[in-house]
Amino acid sequence: MKKKVIILTNMFPTSKRKYFGVFVKEQYEALKENTEHEFEVLVWSKGGSRIAQIRNLLATIFSVVLKVVSKKVDIIHVHYGLTGIIPFILLPMLKLYKVKTVVTFHGSDILGESKVVKKISKLVSGVSNLNIAVSFEIFNKLSGDNKKIWLPCGVDALFYSDNQIKLNRKPVVIFPSSPSRPEKDFDKFLSIMKKVEDKIGCKVQTVVLENLSKVQILELFTSSCCLLMTSKYEGSPQTVKEAVLTRLPVASTDVGDVVSIVSGTELSCVTNDENVLSDFVAEMVINKCSSQYPKEFTNLYLSTSVANKLSNIYQEI
Repeated sequence: MKKKVIILTNMFPTSKRKYFGVFVKEQYEALKENTEHEFEVLVWSKGGSRIAQIRNLLATIFSVVLKVVSKKVDIIHVHYGLTGIIPFILLPMLKLYKVKTVVTFHGSDILGESKVVKKISKLVSGVSNLNIAVSFEIFNKLSGDNKKIWLPCGVDALFYSDNQIKLNRKPVVIFPSSPSRPEKDFDKFLSIMKKVEDKIGCKVQTVVLENLSKVQILELFTSSCCLLMTSKYEGSPQTVKEAVLTRLPVASTDVGDVVSIVSGTELSCVTNDENVLSDFVAEMVINKCSSQYPKEFTNLYLSTSVANKLSNIYQEI
């Protein structure tokens, strides 16, 4: 039976922040293209002054109320625990109208440093109909085994290397985020790259993934020699999945689901030891190799596969 689903999120790309919440947008687009359900996105914008934030929150709540009372929604799928405060506030009304809630937890809502966000996320997880963890670490921290599942966000088929993607490896190392985000630990990245340059005796070009389109990211991944992620914590990082699909070697701290994602790939290094990471990156810079991934990778992480699994969830909830 066709369901009416609202994707409710505070993470969605804008013209100024092209990569912010892009995995939510990609999941929404994959669902629209590959399933029979009807979808609409409502974005709770948390930017601006305190007054603007309150105004945006109230406007988003009002939009949800209108959808519910006009019976234009069967399921509210929330992305990010903090955003779940909206259906939490409206819980009596949602129960009255028999609207189900699904919440996807992405990482910092459960694993981050904000006690307020983690408290709200815990409250939200307790009243939702189903909780989705994008990583095993998040899954293990969620309570209620009977209503939680592990399901990562899918990767755009654009990165699928079997689509005759041309590879042209150059001595370029990628930092897969904005240096301004403290949890990504850009200082550690610089420290490791200094060790790499000392090992090989020359400077190495580095590029940061910030405000790039998907096509630009694909071009970068196919023309670089290694992705080096130095995060303090992660959920199920999209950039690592994209790197694997484009056969780009991955070096990473041991965070989130990185070990599972790179499992079975030929060229990867996951450790918190900076010396080991620098040895691996130096080797990739010198040799400019391409990796391989196991066949089952696409069944787990390709966007179409994830969309089909979500479609079944919507039917069964």
